Amino acid sequence: MEERRKHKRYRKALGVKYSCAKGPLIIESKTKSKDISATGIRLPLDETLKVTDRVRLAITLPWKRHVLDAIARVVWASPRSITKGPTIERDCGLEFIWTSMSDVQTAIRPSRS
Repeated sequence: MEERRKHKRYRKALGVKYSCAKGPLIIESKTKSKDISATGIRLPLDETLKVTDRVRLAITLPWKRHVLDAIARVVWASPRSITKGPTIERDCGLEFIWTSMSDVQTAIRPSRS
């Protein structure tokens, strides 16, 4: 299968706070990313999200001492769930719709210091 990605993915376990609307409720939780690129992020989520659901993200970039705020939409969700203690997780791919930084590629690239 041909690789369609245009941006480098970084395999980083970054702290992510997320929230999304589920009917009249707002779901809030925390997770760790599996990878991130200039256009999106892969997260194991303990909520059942559907493709096109919108999610608010706060991604901690420790090498920048900064939090990257973003709005993203779910573009794919793994059909398989993994039991992790009391929760059930499944991987989701999210595409950034808006971010608080104009150059996300530079922001997510760890410094070499």
